[in-house]
Amino acid sequence: MSDPVCFEKKLLRCLNASGGKFSGYIKEMRDYRDKFVAHLDDLRVMNIPCFDCALKAVIFYHRHVVEREANENDLTFLPRNLADYYCLSYKEASAIYNTNLAAAGISPKRSPANTQR
Repeated sequence: MSDPVCFEKKLLRCLNASGGKFSGYIKEMRDYRDKFVAHLDDLRVMNIPCFDCALKAVIFYHRHVVEREANENDLTFLPRNLADYYCLSYKEASAIYNTNLAAAGISPKRSPANTQR
């Protein structure tokens, strides 16, 4: 990162968050990862954080790297626009999911995955 201070300012502006708010979000995501994704602790309730902020931050970071940090040949096999790539991948995954639901006799309209986007 050639200018981490400038990057952080722009990221926080993009996320409409203060440094403290973003730090709290990072802690929430790490707690979720550490207690339920990486290994299951003894907690009975899983608090799944909203991933919208994480997605927005990753898309921002990717765009920054593509536009300001990477050399042209560094990104040969990576998507240039992560937001578009995410949307295409999401649609593809949804279609596969719905096909499998239908094969199992489950209506896609009742599926929780089809209520998110």
